[in-house]
Amino acid sequence: MLSVNEIASLNQKFIESKNEEALALLITIEQLQKTAFENKQNVFRKLTALEEDMNRLVEENQRLIALRDSAYFEKDASVSLLVKLAAANGFTAGVVPGNRVVLELKSGQVSWEFEETESHLFEGLPAYSKPVEEIDIVENYRRVMNSGI
Repeated sequence: MLSVNEIASLNQKFIESKNEEALALLITIEQLQKTAFENKQNVFRKLTALEEDMNRLVEENQRLIALRDSAYFEKDASVSLLVKLAAANGFTAGVVPGNRVVLELKSGQVSWEFEETESHLFEGLPAYSKPVEEIDIVENYRRVMNSGI
C-alpha cells in the first residue's frame, strides 16, 4: 500500500508531466486505499461487537448453568426429604446403585436420579432391593400427584 507521502509525490509528478492516465490511475489507487481502510475499520467494529456478544453469551451461559445446578440441588434436597418422610411413615424406599432413590407409593413406584455430590442427602436410607421400573418423568410425577396418600 502506498503511503500518503508517496501518493502526494506521485501526484505532483503526474501533474507536472501532464500524464492524465497515470493521474487517473493514482486517483483510483487513492480511492481503493480509502475503501480498503474503511472496510478494515468496519470489519474491526463488527469483530469487536461479535466478541462483546460472545462475552455476554458466555456470562449468560455461566449464569444459566449455575441456575440449573441450583435447581438440581433443590430438587434433590426436596426428594430426599420426601423419601425420608415417606420411609419414616411406613412406605418402602431406598437407594439403588447408580445414584437413584426409589419410593413405593400406592399409585406405583417412583424414582429419581441424583448427583454423586448430593449423595449425602440420601444417607441413612436403606438399599432398595426390588427391581426398579423404567418409567418416564411424566408418569413419575403423575404417580406422585396421584399418590393415593
